[in-house]
Amino acid sequence: MRLFGDRFDISSALSDLTRLHTELLPALLDERSALAASDLNRLADVVTNKRALLEQLHAATQHYDTATLEARVNALPDDERAVVGRRLNDLRRLASEAQESNRVNGKIVARSQKSLSELAQLVLGEPVDQLYGDRGEAKPLNRGGRVAKA
Repeated sequence: MRLFGDRFDISSALSDLTRLHTELLPALLDERSALAASDLNRLADVVTNKRALLEQLHAATQHYDTATLEARVNALPDDERAVVGRRLNDLRRLASEAQESNRVNGKIVARSQKSLSELAQLVLGEPVDQLYGDRGEAKPLNRGGRVAKA
C-alpha cells in the first residue's frame, strides 16, 4: 500500500503534508485537554494517536524531501507559483500552529512534572529523577525502595 503520492509532485506533497498537519492540530488540542484534566487514560490514547501522526509526518517529510520543497515551488512558472505559493503558506501556518500548540503542551507537562517531582521528594525525602526523558518518553518512578517509613 502506498501511503503518499509521487515524491516529486509538489501538489501531492502539499496535500499530504497539509492533511497530516490538519489531523495533528486536533490531536494536540485533545492532548492539552487531557493534560489539563489529568485524565491519564485519555492522555495515553491521545499520545498514541499523536505519535502515529508524527511518525506519518516524519515519513512524509522525508518522502517529499521538504528541505527542497520551497526551491521547487520557486522554480515553477509565475502563474503556477502564485497558486502553489499560497498553498505552501497555508502549510507553513498550520505547521506553526502545531509547533506552538506542542510548545504549550510541553510547558504543561513540564509544570506537572515539576509538581509531581516536588510531591515525590516530600514523600520520599530525597530528590527524584525526572519522570519523563528529554523526548517525552516515560521513565519508571519506582526504584524499588520504600515509599515511606512506618
